Amino acid sequence: MPFCHNDTSKKYTRNEKSPLGLGYTASVEPINKILIGKDNNYYIVKQYNNNLKRWKKINDFSTLFNDLPKEYFTDAYKPTTESITTETGLEEKFGGEIPFFIKGEKWPSKNEYNMTFFCQFKDPRKKDNILYRVFINIDEPYGICEDYWINKIEMSPQNIKKQIIIKKPEYSEQIKKKIELEHIELENNFKPFEIIEWNKHSEIKSFSKIIEYFNIPEYNINNTNKEYNKLQEEYGDSPNSPEYGVKVGGTPVSTQDQDSVLEYDLLQLSYEHYINYSWGDAGIAHISENCHLIWDCC
Repeated sequence: MPFCHNDTSKKYTRNEKSPLGLGYTASVEPINKILIGKDNNYYIVKQYNNNLKRWKKINDFSTLFNDLPKEYFTDAYKPTTESITTETGLEEKFGGEIPFFIKGEKWPSKNEYNMTFFCQFKDPRKKDNILYRVFINIDEPYGICEDYWINKIEMSPQNIKKQIIIKKPEYSEQIKKKIELEHIELENNFKPFEIIEWNKHSEIKSFSKIIEYFNIPEYNINNTNKEYNKLQEEYGDSPNSPEYGVKVGGTPVSTQDQDSVLEYDLLQLSYEHYINYSWGDAGIAHISENCHLIWDCC
């Protein structure tokens, strides 16, 4: 009998259906490692009561994600919204014309172009009274990929008493002419949708953490990457797979390479029914708690 490839102190018969039949004993492999067996089925290393490791056939990949330790899940909150016709400036909302401002503040602008109000909200994971305000530049060509304004303010009784109503300022005739020459359509206010509630759900953490847990390299010359591809497919089909769209917290998603997406700790913005503007070329924005925005466009 030949010796195993991964442990030359052990032998195999070549008749085993598991990866052992290909020369890979489970005894020296890390727990939860996945490999294809000689019968072309997928197997995982499990440790039993006698502390011996064995290859176990995977009959249903979905159970692998259900059985992940709790540290491989994270909470996400998706908003439920409803269209409103009257604004006070105190609402948590997407779109509209009346953000929350207090005396002494001005409407944000960059490069002579007035920003467009996008949303304001509180972090549903916290009990504080901090309101995050997000403005974007959609008047200047390609400005949305570069220019934004994010700020947070406490919704204290004192600040509410100092509230002032400010709407997006009108442009001068010179700027209007410049905008006209650049063929920009000034339909730049989003319809207001008030956030009624935040719906909590659980998401699996990033795929890079999952392949580490199952000890799968991104490329393995012995298995031509089949284990990686299978796990990636099942990861995307899992009920707890990270969601696109708008959410607070959760696992960030990417329009390009999911493995290289940058972490964020606050808000993910993407196209949804209450956001009538395309993010670049179907892009996604991630906002950190310190009000830094990262664009991810395909």
